[in-house]
Amino acid sequence: RRCALCNCGDWSPHGQWELQRFEPGPGQPPPGPDQPPAEPELAGDNLAHIGFSEGVTPAQLFEPTGHCWVHRWCAAWAAGAGPEAAGVARAVFSGISQKCECCGRVGATIPCRAATGCSRLYHFPCAAASGCFQSTKTLRLLCPEHVAEALETEDARCRVCAGPGDLRDLVLC
Repeated sequence: RRCALCNCGDWSPHGQWELQRFEPGPGQPPPGPDQPPAEPELAGDNLAHIGFSEGVTPAQLFEPTGHCWVHRWCAAWAAGAGPEAAGVARAVFSGISQKCECCGRVGATIPCRAATGCSRLYHFPCAAASGCFQSTKTLRLLCPEHVAEALETEDARCRVCAGPGDLRDLVLC
C-alpha cells in the first residue's frame, strides 16, 4: 500500500503519519476498466522519490473498488481536502496533473496560501524540505517566497521563547 498523494509507503520518516483507507467519494468516476491496476513506481524514503512520474493514472492510485490509501497528514493538508472521502478523492484526481515546486514530480496538492495568490504546490514531505512555513493550527502553508507573511500569525513564534526565529525552519529555536 502506498499513499495516492506522496507515493510513500505505510510508514515514512517524513512525518505523514499512518496510511488511511478512504471510501470512494459520491459521484466519483471509477478508476478505470475492470483489470488489475498497474503499479506506480515505488518511492523509497529518499525525498528524490516522493510523488509520481508524469503519466500516472487513476487506476494506479485507486483500488478497483474506488478506495484509495492516503497518509493522515497528506489528506489533511491537501488542497480542498478535509478528512472526508470526497475531498481526498478530489485531491488525488487533481494531483495527477500537478507538479511539486520542490521535487518536480506529480501528486502535489498543497498550495501556498499567500494573501497575494501563489501558484506553487507541494507534496507534504517536500514542503518542509523546501523551507515552507506550515501552520499546524490552521493547515496554512506559505512557500519560501511568501514566508514573511507568517510573522502576522501566532504560529510563527517559538513555543519556548515566544520569539520569531527562522520561519523556514521553526519548530523550536
